Amino acid sequence: MSDLKSLLEERRTMVDTKATTYREARDGHNEKARTARTARDELSGEVRELITEVKQQREVREQLNEIVRSKKEVRKEATDRVRSARSKIEESRGPQPQQEEQPFGRRGRRERPVTLHSLRRDLDRLEREFEQGRHTGKNEKKVMERMKSIQK
Repeated sequence: MSDLKSLLEERRTMVDTKATTYREARDGHNEKARTARTARDELSGEVRELITEVKQQREVREQLNEIVRSKKEVRKEATDRVRSARSKIEESRGPQPQQEEQPFGRRGRRERPVTLHSLRRDLDRLEREFEQGRHTGKNEKKVMERMKSIQK
């Protein structure tokens, strides 16, 4: 009987220690859950505040956009009045002589007149390219002729 009693006592102490460790683990997990819940609640509060701030900013933006729209309308009306006034002025002046159209180059741009500065720039560019050896063979003769014609 004493063997049985000691065996049961052993088992009871083992069960008590396991129960104690499980209880401590449970309490630790509960504490972690509490801190996580507190942090979550704080973050949720911040999110709510940010959402209300965004709504307020959106309302302000909409109000300002409405002001901009109204000012654009005013500007459009003024522009229309200016255009109509200009057209009346043009009509009252009578027909104007047509301006001579400027010639356009191969790229659809206005042709620039040849100036002393542009000739000097072309000559410098050709000399630099010639020194770098970019022009060889038949092209070399063409470049030399072009440089001579620019120098004259």
